[in-house]
Amino acid sequence: MKSISIQFLTPHHVQWQKDLVLKLIRMSPTSLQSASDPDKISVTNTYPDVLPQPHNLTIVAAGNTFADFYETGRGNFEIYVQPFKGSARFSANFSVTNETKYTIAVKISPYKICDSDIRITGERVEIQLKLSNASENESFIKFGLQFSNVSDFTDFENLGKIFSPIFISDLYTTEASLLINLHTRELQLLHVCPEEVENLNNRVKSGGIGVKNIFRIRDSFRTVHGGKFDDAFVLENDEFHGQIYGHGGVNSLILDDRFNSSLVHVNLKEETATFDGQFNSGVRGIQVVGGRRGKMDVVFTNCHIKLVKLEGGASLRDQDVVRISKDFCSPYVTIMTQSFTQIQNQAERGNFTYFVESLEGVGTEYLIGTNLSHHYKFTVELEQIGSVSLLGSILHLGMKSNFHLLGEMV
Repeated sequence: MKSISIQFLTPHHVQWQKDLVLKLIRMSPTSLQSASDPDKISVTNTYPDVLPQPHNLTIVAAGNTFADFYETGRGNFEIYVQPFKGSARFSANFSVTNETKYTIAVKISPYKICDSDIRITGERVEIQLKLSNASENESFIKFGLQFSNVSDFTDFENLGKIFSPIFISDLYTTEASLLINLHTRELQLLHVCPEEVENLNNRVKSGGIGVKNIFRIRDSFRTVHGGKFDDAFVLENDEFHGQIYGHGGVNSLILDDRFNSSLVHVNLKEETATFDGQFNSGVRGIQVVGGRRGKMDVVFTNCHIKLVKLEGGASLRDQDVVRISKDFCSPYVTIMTQSFTQIQNQAERGNFTYFVESLEGVGTEYLIGTNLSHHYKFTVELEQIGSVSLLGSILHLGMKSNFHLLGEMV
């Protein structure tokens, strides 16, 4: 075990010893110590009542390291966590203020995160990322955050500016960023897949197994794997012809509004997605679909769908469409619609809830049976409804502004 203590001096002393100011610490172990016997780094301010000049410090930690940052004053701190013999054991306590910024770069594949946990007690947050299941070769990343003089440490964007853990590749490029949401007590990995030259080395992107993932897919060829929890796949390139695998959890396929395709067809039953009839892609393990605003999206559901949230088509001619087949088997499903949307529900059993946020050009068709239930929830104001009528099997809701909804029971 090695132990290093760093004390930042007062402005007078820093100026006097300016040639001795430390910029880099490198911890290089000769063997991976036990978790109870780490190398230790302590960073603090010698005189807590007197703020030192702003300072920058870089720490490279390999193997088993514990770091303690306590009342450091103003400064930017960069910590590079590197594995040693395939394992990493890094834990740290951070004194977080509006005047400190911590960037933690972990040189480990995010795929190795097999479990994650976040705990909040008062103004202290504890985060743990478990990187292996084997107790004899335990590998982990642990952060303890103590907040002091932070305007709103629960604000998502504010926290990201002062504390930002990332995972990097062997080439020191960003693989994923750890997002910390203290309101929902959630950890998520954000993966941005830029357009890259197609080659065998970067065709597959795998998220963390034991943490929620968000993939922003901007390239056109990649194969993307989620983990065992709820993942979101945001498609930002309408020439995508890769593969998406949701795996465990409740996973979302979100079509970005920047798609230029006039028609996107998502067929979960056939596990495909097409854009203007081209670029056939594979989508598996998807239970939630989110559409585009003001563009035509067609969603053919499968047995396991839980939510379809469409943002409305372009016109009565170019409508969003949701198609639910006869052999639908999921017990509960929610469909959220905007204007210019048609719902064609042929299911013979199931519980369906329709959230209707606009009556302009919205129509539904569904069966009536003992194994079926249909519930409508309208977000329009009651005084905006001009008429309600039932003509045969057709329910008609008319708006004072001439918009209407048709519900056909067959």
